[in-house]
This record gives sequence, C-alpha cells and structure tokens, in this order.
Amino acid sequence: MLSWFRNVWLAVNTISRGMFVTLAHFVQTFRRKAFTQRFEYPEKPVPVRPRYRGFHRFDLTACIGCDKCARACPVDCIYIDKEKAVAPAKGFVVTGFSIDYTKCMFCALCVDPCPADCIYMGSTYDISCYTRDGCVVDYAKLPLEVAWGQDTLNPTAVHASKRVRQEFATMTVLVATIAVFVSVGAVFLLANLFLGKLVRPNRPSPEKGEIYECGEKPVGTAWIQFDLRFYVVALLFVIFDVEIAFFFPWAVVFGEHTRPGAGETSREFAQFAFFELLVFFGILLVGFAYLWKRGDLEWVKSTAGQAPVSRDATPSADPLPAAHTPDTRSALPRG
Repeated sequence: MLSWFRNVWLAVNTISRGMFVTLAHFVQTFRRKAFTQRFEYPEKPVPVRPRYRGFHRFDLTACIGCDKCARACPVDCIYIDKEKAVAPAKGFVVTGFSIDYTKCMFCALCVDPCPADCIYMGSTYDISCYTRDGCVVDYAKLPLEVAWGQDTLNPTAVHASKRVRQEFATMTVLVATIAVFVSVGAVFLLANLFLGKLVRPNRPSPEKGEIYECGEKPVGTAWIQFDLRFYVVALLFVIFDVEIAFFFPWAVVFGEHTRPGAGETSREFAQFAFFELLVFFGILLVGFAYLWKRGDLEWVKSTAGQAPVSRDATPSADPLPAAHTPDTRSALPRG
C-alpha cells in the first residue's frame, strides 16, 4: 500500500515539474521580442551555437561510397548512388548523395561512422522551399564550395542544381512524345484494317446487311422495350466468369507449395488452401443451383411451374402495347 502512494506521488510530482517548465516558456513567449525584431533575418545571419547541428556538409572528393552513413541513419534518409571505378582505379565513384530533410532528425549518427571524414553537421539552418522536392538535397550535384562550406548551403543553390544538372522533360519533348505515341497507334490501327481488307474474303449479301440483334431475327420497329433477360444473362456471365478467374492465381500458388522438395510448412499451407478453395467453390455451386432452380440459365424461361390459365378467364385490363401485337406496322402513325 505504501508503494502505491509512493508511485502516485512520483507521478504527480513529475507531471507538475514538466507543466511548470512548459508554462514558464509559454509566458516567456509574450515577453520577448519577435524573431524578426531580435534578428535581422534574412539580411543578417542568425547566430548559432558552436555545436549547432544544422544541414550537413559533404565533401564529394573524399567520399569512398562505403554506405556506412546510410546504414547508420535511423530513418533511412540518405540515398547514395555509385558506380564501379574504371580500371586501374579501384573502389567506387559516387554519382549521387541525396539526403531527404523531410525525414532527417539531425541526430548526427551519420557523422561518426564515416571513415573518410567527408560528412559533418553544418551551421546552415534554412533551405526554405515550396515543394517537398526542394527538401531533397543531392550534394553530389552541388558545387564543392557550397556542399562543403560551413554555412554556404542555401535554397538558391539547391534549386539551381536541380534545374541545371538534372534532365527535365521540356514542353517540346513532351508534345513530341505524345505525337509519336498517337502516330504509332494510328499507323498500327490503319495498317491492321488495310491488311484485313486484303486478306479476308469479301462476299456481301442482303442477309449480312441486316440489323444483328444478339441472334434474334429483327421483327417490327426498334421502339420497343428489350427483354430484361438480355441484361440478366450478361450479368450472370460476368459474375461467374470473374469468380472462375480467381482459380488461376490460386492454382499458381498451390503448385508452388506442392512441388517436390517443398517443406512441411508449405504442405500445411497447401492443405489449408485446398480446403479453402472447396469452401469458395461450394459457395459458387450454391449460387449456381439457385439460378438453375429459378430457370435463369435458360434463354427461354420454362412455364411448366406456372399455374394454367383457363380459356374462360377474363382478359387483362392492360392490353399489350401496339409494338407487341402482330399488326405492329398498322398501329404506327403514318405520314
């Protein structure tokens, strides 16, 4: 019981001290001058401490491309591009050394592992930019006096290195690429149409010139309502066709786990996948049986299960539309 009260007192005391420090700094913000009043920024640089950890300094001429700084980075914000040095030289030639400052914590853990002492923490504190791309600095494309200077890194130099050293597609290149793509597509289409006209036989007939309507003989006018079964059959085909397509990736994975030499874990996974597929296929069969029972798989739906209609039954009050009657053409307005 005594230890419980001790823990409560420790928690309250610790939180009270932290809140006191927070409130003290909160009040000080209203007493001190604004940043632009204390420092004439950017006309005059802001003074920093001797061990201030700002944006990095990098010497490309001394870097050996060992990747030790990138491996030591806890947030993986250092990206190094290198190529094999041409004989008789040995080692690597660094072609890119980028740091993403949207991820960098300025922890300086990348400085100590460097065997060539080519990277340090500098005094630069500002590389203001409008896009995230401006926060990714490639020191290999900066002038050495800017990349290695104590406080020479600046947004203008970073922007200039991206504009001058990197190749960006201009509007002319973009328009030319689109024009070439459209031209190749048009030539490919026209060439296939012309080749098909030369190869295929040409035997026109009046029957071929008639309107084709899903295999049915066109009778009467087109101003009628189509049977809903057109859409029902098409929808059922799409549903079952897509569901069956799921079997192919399953078969590939199942084959990889059942090949000779597969381990015990693979065989257990294959057994689980097999029973899982049986459940999936069983659900499909249930849906298939339901559609079969309803007669939705038949193009002409059977009327065997419907109640017979007596000949003496009173005719319906709603007659068929004129388009469905045998004398359709006589029912249409003339003139």
